[in-house]
Amino acid sequence: MKMKKNNVTLIVLLPILLFACGGMVVDVITFTEPQPAGKNNLSKFSNNLIGEYLREDSTSTLYIYSNVILRKDDLSSIMHLSELDSNYRLVGDSIFAVQEGEKWPIIREGDSLKVEHFKTDTLFQIDDQNILKKHKDTYFLNKSWEDNGWGVLKIEVSKGLLTLSSITEEEVVALSKLGKETLDSLPYKFELEDKNFLDFVKNGGFKNQEYFIKQKK
Repeated sequence: MKMKKNNVTLIVLLPILLFACGGMVVDVITFTEPQPAGKNNLSKFSNNLIGEYLREDSTSTLYIYSNVILRKDDLSSIMHLSELDSNYRLVGDSIFAVQEGEKWPIIREGDSLKVEHFKTDTLFQIDDQNILKKHKDTYFLNKSWEDNGWGVLKIEVSKGLLTLSSITEEEVVALSKLGKETLDSLPYKFELEDKNFLDFVKNGGFKNQEYFIKQKK
């Protein structure tokens, strides 16, 4: 039996669509301008938001700095020694795939091997294409997809618990009642006034949510 590089389902990070448009990854729902439209752009995150946040299931970590958010995901998997075939060689603290010419660090746990694999990406970095806005204690992370509009993430922190939220495809109907739909296929793009967007948020918008706990220094 051949070894599987990842024999667990990869974590769904955000409800994003692999949209066939020049290889870009585009949000399922976007807006014609950064949201909330009537709020000023911010140049940095506040000091009380800066820090390290661990996902509740310990599979991801957010690192928030003054102008950037990094996300590190643990995509490690565990397999039994019996899953290895002749294409794989176990040498010291690594496992080698002969045909692929790849290797992965491992940790031995009895007769099992934990193949360690971590991925770090920039979730958001404030610039002309990544606009930060705020309403009360809620941050809105707007990312430009050029003609496909602006995707938005929402961040809230309460008592050390950070909630990272995004909009799902199922919320198209709710948005259609509040604003003008300028694209009726993926990605769905909407033109909303400031008040209508905030009404959408107030009424339970951004249904996809992840929870992270702030780590003490």
